Amino acid sequence: MYESNTQVSTKTKPKDYDIMVTSLMANPELVEAPEGASKKDQLSQHLENYCTSRTAEGATKEDMESGNVWNKGGYHHFIFGEFYHKFFTQTQMVREV
Repeated sequence: MYESNTQVSTKTKPKDYDIMVTSLMANPELVEAPEGASKKDQLSQHLENYCTSRTAEGATKEDMESGNVWNKGGYHHFIFGEFYHKFFTQTQMVREV
């Protein structure tokens, strides 16, 4: 059964907080970002999602004007403005690339 916690924790005084942060920052622990977290990796994932979700069987070069992806010779062809303005800026969390 869930019991309500009625205890209120005490607030840290600004001076004590500064001392704690200073001591922690004296020996920082560097942590590597996980694979796929770089902006280049994120952009690559957005491009893959765009190209695979906008590809239609039998699409032609002219279909790119309506935002579709045209596949030819093992390459995805698309109009960058369609990708950037209508897909990328609407689906990304961070606007810096």
